[in-house]
Amino acid sequence: MSSLFSSAIAVLILLAVLVWRPGGLIRPRVARRQDVRDEKRVSGRILRFPPKTAIWMSVIGLAIAVAVPFFVVSNGIMSSLTIAAIQFIALIGLDLLMGYCGQISLGHAGFMAIGGYTAGYLVVNFNTPPLLAVLAGMGLSLACALILAVVTLRLRGLYLALATLAFSLLVDSFAVGFIDITGGPSGLVGVPSFSVAGFDFDTPVSMYYLALGVNVVVLLLLFGGLRSRFGRATIAIRTDQLAATALGVNVVRHKLVVFSISALLASLSGSLYAFSFNFLSPDMVGVDKSFELVSMMVIGGEGTLVGSLFGCILLTLLPTIFQPLAYYKTLVSGLLLILCFLYLPQGIYGAFAERLVRWTSRSKQPGQSFASSGEKSV
Repeated sequence: MSSLFSSAIAVLILLAVLVWRPGGLIRPRVARRQDVRDEKRVSGRILRFPPKTAIWMSVIGLAIAVAVPFFVVSNGIMSSLTIAAIQFIALIGLDLLMGYCGQISLGHAGFMAIGGYTAGYLVVNFNTPPLLAVLAGMGLSLACALILAVVTLRLRGLYLALATLAFSLLVDSFAVGFIDITGGPSGLVGVPSFSVAGFDFDTPVSMYYLALGVNVVVLLLLFGGLRSRFGRATIAIRTDQLAATALGVNVVRHKLVVFSISALLASLSGSLYAFSFNFLSPDMVGVDKSFELVSMMVIGGEGTLVGSLFGCILLTLLPTIFQPLAYYKTLVSGLLLILCFLYLPQGIYGAFAERLVRWTSRSKQPGQSFASSGEKSV
């Protein structure tokens, strides 16, 4: 076999051991109990905005997002904002999986790679319409997500994180090894701009509005779904799987659905990523991208759906605005992540929402307060 697949073989061995022998090839003398949690889980209090306040904030935020291209004159900043909007699609799915369902994933970029390479390959080699190519990439990502979810359903915590990381490493190895399909280390070149019904999204502004429209639709659907019975069951799984099972929640089905939605959004983001750059390489959707997505989510605010946008914009714009930071992007991301762990555990959005709630509550009459619950997000 080609030496390019040596990493893939090692990762397959790791994934097989995690699935069938998570305790290792040699069983430990003291077995860990799987029916109880070893560590304490502390969940912060959710501060909910009143419906009118939430609506007004959403309208203002959307108005700002729509007006941004009219005030940005730098092509570099506009391109960075477009990439941030595209990555935010994947972040919404990652936040749904980790923030609301409590399932750790360190291989989210693997689904971005599957969607991006599938869509790009079909368009470049078979002249497939971009929309159909994107749907094909999402279908393949969904199939991979179901297979991965089925074989890793009984894994939790560190073992689940390692399994998803192994999946991302496996996809990365295939992206490098399948030169005839992906272009190998040099990447897939010649990907055209995205187009629908004769309209070409061939500029950063047009791609920005396309990604913005997708984000708005996805957020509306997910916010509505999280207020349903399915959403409450998903949050219950994050809090305590055993308790959720005792209450009649089908944990396996909910995990499959949430993981599938997350993979579909990541695939869509990866496809638009390739169409935006007109190029896709393993470095753009490799393991480093998975870690970057997690950093963006934590810095912005986990379990909020919209909070990760702040982390995404921050980590995307900093290297563009301050060029010297481009060489130390990983270092800066790590420092920001540590600072958030220490001083902003709820993320930028969570800290902003908490202070806004406190400031607003002071102006209310005594006896009135915002509704709160045991969730972690705003």
